Amino acid sequence: MHRWRKWNDELSQIKKRQQESIDLAYSGYAANEDAIQARINAIGNETHVKEETFINSFVTPLEKEQKRELLAFDNLAKLTTREYLDLWKGLNPYYLSHVTRQGYRDHAGMVYHIAGKGEFHDNFKNIMNSDKKLHSVWESATGKGMSDVGDETAVDRYLQQKTFLKNGVPESLQDGELDEGALAAALGGMHNILNQPDGYWRDRTSVHFMANAIGDKYYGAEDDNEIFFIYPADVLASQCYTTTDLGSTEDYAYQKAKGLVPGKKADVHNDYSVMPRENGIPLDAGLVFLPKNILVNPENGSKYQTYDGENSVLASVENGGVRAEQYWEQYFTEHPESRPAHIIYYDGSPERAVRDLLKAEGIVVGGAGDLNDGSDWYDCGWGENITYGGTIAEQQVNQERKIFFEKMAQYIKRNETSRK
Repeated sequence: MHRWRKWNDELSQIKKRQQESIDLAYSGYAANEDAIQARINAIGNETHVKEETFINSFVTPLEKEQKRELLAFDNLAKLTTREYLDLWKGLNPYYLSHVTRQGYRDHAGMVYHIAGKGEFHDNFKNIMNSDKKLHSVWESATGKGMSDVGDETAVDRYLQQKTFLKNGVPESLQDGELDEGALAAALGGMHNILNQPDGYWRDRTSVHFMANAIGDKYYGAEDDNEIFFIYPADVLASQCYTTTDLGSTEDYAYQKAKGLVPGKKADVHNDYSVMPRENGIPLDAGLVFLPKNILVNPENGSKYQTYDGENSVLASVENGGVRAEQYWEQYFTEHPESRPAHIIYYDGSPERAVRDLLKAEGIVVGGAGDLNDGSDWYDCGWGENITYGGTIAEQQVNQERKIFFEKMAQYIKRNETSRK
């Protein structure tokens, strides 16, 4: 990341030369205070112009190959948050978000996604105390990346966790052809995406995001005390495969004309599937948003002192509540290995917090890194990583899917034979 160190070094040198000029002014105009002040003012103006010129020349749209290198997960983790935001100014302004549950799940936005409602969740801490990565279902079950599907032990480990296989081969697969369709139907049940071979494999090997919106109402835990992560769209589009674009070009044209960001509606159909190629998406490659001023229970970070549905008691000064930022800073002091690389503390609406940050940093539609036409906006220029349309990415994912179902058929045959 020498490019970003050079950024800081150059700005420091500009400041250093300013101070040297001021020192010379004092020695050259020792008897004339007005002349000294006039010279110092001139030096200040000159320095400001130099800084502005340098910054404007530095923060420009990055070339594709520059992005590929600079946006590698390990590189992003090494940046300061200031450097991270400066880098984003040279990228597209769009982002992808993922919400995690920390605290009591006091709401659920859809009837078929209510698991754990009313229960306490420790998901954020669990992530930070393990490998600090977001994982697909496949990765969580096997500890392997999707490209490791040829590892028979990984497939076995995955299938051993499937309830319907624990008590023997289901009737639907007995004495029949163990083709992809039958196997996917057995895995996916009534779900009209998961019971299709392609839909199942892509979903189970993806981490799900929203595009330019935050899904806290659907996937979060505590209102006003949500924890979520965002990544510049360029980051995930360049480092991972994706199964969906950000929306339609018609939607893009309308929203850009209105000064909005494509795909910003926060609903269940805003589902952007990202397929890590190695094993997980590091949180340190993104921005972690944590609540700032809401009062929380000092024991667990929940906004509730006690939780009992409608009879819950909120944390308050009277019952020992502390500011959320104080709670998390204390937690990271006690668990330094769990501290994310890039933390943004926020108040209020999650979406507004992101919008305000990006606006304050100049990361907006029409900014330095924005695409200038709508022809390829949806993939941020990384169309080869989208898994449809005849791309190499599509061919690779289809091959991995084929291997998975072949290994699944072998697994079933082995287990059925061992029971006879």
